[in-house]
Amino acid sequence: PNKLDQEWLSFSRHYHAEAVTLANLRKYYEMAKADRDVTVAEKAQKVRSNPSVYGIEKVTEATVNEIVTATTRAAEQKVIEAKHAFDIQQAVIDALDGKKHALQDLVRLRLASYYADPKMPDGIEPQNIRRPVKK
Repeated sequence: PNKLDQEWLSFSRHYHAEAVTLANLRKYYEMAKADRDVTVAEKAQKVRSNPSVYGIEKVTEATVNEIVTATTRAAEQKVIEAKHAFDIQQAVIDALDGKKHALQDLVRLRLASYYADPKMPDGIEPQNIRRPVKK
């Protein structure tokens, strides 16, 4: 409660760094998805143009999709890993948003004198207060 100004300054720097990391991970995730889509399209085109190489007698959409799915697993794995990293970083940002709200609440408490020392009501002197008697 006594270092709110310092905490706000460090919080904004920390939030910015994490937000930049999130943006970079979003970029890598989108690039992985695009790479996967290109890989799938290229593989589908190869299968359709040379079905005998892949052991296909009759080219149907279902058989093409099966071969493409089986042979583009690595590209799909990269997308999954990029999405996972992105989701973890999003959780960090969500936690920082929670910290931001907690800091805002602490500021409100500070402004409402929540952390102030107790004060005597007007017109009452400390020596005139009766102390409880121990039994």
